[in-house]
Amino acid sequence: LVRMASRLHYGELLKAGVRILEYNRTMMHQKDAVIDGLFSTIGSINFDGRSLRANEEDSLAFYDREFAARLEATFAEDEKYCREVTYQSWKKRGFEQRLAELVSVFFQPLY
Repeated sequence: LVRMASRLHYGELLKAGVRILEYNRTMMHQKDAVIDGLFSTIGSINFDGRSLRANEEDSLAFYDREFAARLEATFAEDEKYCREVTYQSWKKRGFEQRLAELVSVFFQPLY
């Protein structure tokens, strides 16, 4: 449901220049980022009200170029198992997909 609901917003993100890669091997719950090849964060916190208020999730932050490089190498390895979503492919998704996205939004208070 969460992935379906998030896909509803892909268009505006893609038009703004965000690159979206969907991991296809299994569910990946972690939220990792590298900023400027120096600052890294690894964890499970979602940046939404529920995660920040109710869920017991955590993240670690690192200020280390070597660690950032290792994390970026992991991203590159994971990218082999991803499908890139382009604005064109997102616009061409079928009626069933669009309907599922709209219906999933009604369950948003649960996630």
